[in-house]
Amino acid sequence: MATLIGSLTVVLTAVMALSSTAVAWNILGHMLSAAIAYQVLQHENPQTIEKIKAVLEKHPWYASQ
Repeated sequence: MATLIGSLTVVLTAVMALSSTAVAWNILGHMLSAAIAYQVLQHENPQTIEKIKAVLEKHPWYASQ
């Protein structure tokens, strides 16, 4: 039993150390979450899209994207 618990501990530690959830938050991850949010807003609250666009247009990087 102690060997099983030790093995599970090693495996779980390795999985946690090797997996990185932060990798999902690169530019592609942000674009994907934005696309999903846009689709949800189109169906549930389309008038909010214009408000969000107005805020985003004020960002300094807006013109370069």
